[in-house]
Amino acid sequence: MAEKDNVVLFPKWKQMLESESLQAMKSQKYEEALQKFDQLIEHDVKHQEIMIGKIICLMEMGLYDQAEMLAKSLIELEDDGYYHYMHIYLTILFQTNQYIELIDLVSEVLKADDIPDVIKEQFLQLHAISQEMNRDVQEKNSRKWTKAFQNAIDEHEYIKQWNLIEKMRNNRLQPNEVIIHSLTNEHVHPLVKTAILLWCKDKNIDQLIPVVKNKQSMSVNPVTIYRPEEGAIQKEIQLKFKYLEQEDPTLHKMMTDVLKHYIYVRYPIAIKSSQVEPITEALKSILHVQADTREPLNETLLKDYIEEMQVCSALYLSIIDE
Repeated sequence: MAEKDNVVLFPKWKQMLESESLQAMKSQKYEEALQKFDQLIEHDVKHQEIMIGKIICLMEMGLYDQAEMLAKSLIELEDDGYYHYMHIYLTILFQTNQYIELIDLVSEVLKADDIPDVIKEQFLQLHAISQEMNRDVQEKNSRKWTKAFQNAIDEHEYIKQWNLIEKMRNNRLQPNEVIIHSLTNEHVHPLVKTAILLWCKDKNIDQLIPVVKNKQSMSVNPVTIYRPEEGAIQKEIQLKFKYLEQEDPTLHKMMTDVLKHYIYVRYPIAIKSSQVEPITEALKSILHVQADTREPLNETLLKDYIEEMQVCSALYLSIIDE
């Protein structure tokens, strides 16, 4: 007869194992307790006390990844233990310094109407403490990563510049004066400048910011400028070769990518209506698509656009591998 069947037949054995596992945990014998919890779980003894006991053992043993995965899987069951499992999951996030994840999750959970008052108060306390801790972490990270970014500018390390800006954006830091001022520095990669401008836009920075790009000096307000993919003129250009989407999807994607590289590297320099035809013809020429039968463009002008697009693609691909 299988061991699992024996458990069903001998409930006293199960009761003894539960008692021993909980006692081992209280005595801080976490490895022993974990082994007994696993035995119970293997035989479908998965009530709240056992599952939370296993998570606590994993945490005390420093196995936070496993504890986090188990807690998350229990939350997804959405059973009667939902809020208890949620509380211990939030505790794991707090203890592993995942403050942003915790803040986001609590904000989402608090939208529910059925949270017990005691649990709600605990969640609000965790949320408040995490916000405070996260501010401290963000201030330290901002100083550390800004200094590293300045070093990357001095050393002309363009990929490092990009990675640091992306790291700061992903960690929801605010662009500081050093970062914003770098938009006029010729040693900052143009695609990195695009990332900084989009970061400023995401943070609703409503002020005129000096930018030097493509040998042009300008002042832009991040709140009022379009995102690179939103401009009406580039959409008009895309329509010029949309017919290729069905005829030759690969070629269509290549043309779309080259146009994207051109726009992103030059951003926030807007494309003018008068540039639609030369840009379209340059794209076709680069990818050897038959030109329209109308009167051809000035060869020198076309050559200039082709060269600029090729440079923009090279700059883009030097940072982002597509």
